Amino acid sequence: MLRAISSTSVLLSTAVVLALAVSFASASITVDVESETKACFATYAEVQSVVSGNYDLLDDSLGSDAFKAIFYGPDGSTIWSSEYEATEGSFTATGSGRYELCFENGTNKNDDDDDDRAVGFAIRVFPLNAHDPNDKNGPDESMTDQLIEASQNLMLDLEALSDHQSFMRSRERDHRELSEKIFARVVRWTLLEAVVLIVVSGGQVVYLRKFFEKRRRF
Repeated sequence: MLRAISSTSVLLSTAVVLALAVSFASASITVDVESETKACFATYAEVQSVVSGNYDLLDDSLGSDAFKAIFYGPDGSTIWSSEYEATEGSFTATGSGRYELCFENGTNKNDDDDDDRAVGFAIRVFPLNAHDPNDKNGPDESMTDQLIEASQNLMLDLEALSDHQSFMRSRERDHRELSEKIFARVVRWTLLEAVVLIVVSGGQVVYLRKFFEKRRRF
């Protein structure tokens, strides 16, 4: 019993280490996609890999009907595209070669939208186990493969969650900056109104004093 537990622990540790060693993760990126343009970003999988990613529109005040995300495979075919008016999405593909993620902002001639949009996205490449699947593996190797696959799936979920948290922080930062700008404008206008009120009140007092002084003379 102790030997079995020890073996499983070693396999689990090996799987986690291997999953971390073979995985390549890119940090989430935030870009501004100008109106009536198409911005594309590519990544390359040298070996058979799981290519996954996600995107999130950061401008809550803007509609998403003029925005579209498309994920292309090595042969140029469309693997995935965002749904109409979707503000976020995720995609996954398995293979090797050059993959491309493109964002279209108001490229359709029927769209009257001329707003630039900020979008956060990430593309990650996780190489799969490179050994020959036709080889007869022992129970330990099979269990290791299963643990590596489970670790990779868990890492995909964790990375996606981390991306969404990063996008939420970016959105929160934008909202905070906008609120601070609005507050600063309100303060400036309030001070200006106070100054104008003081000047007008002072002018009225001076006018009334002069008016009553003239009446006393007569």
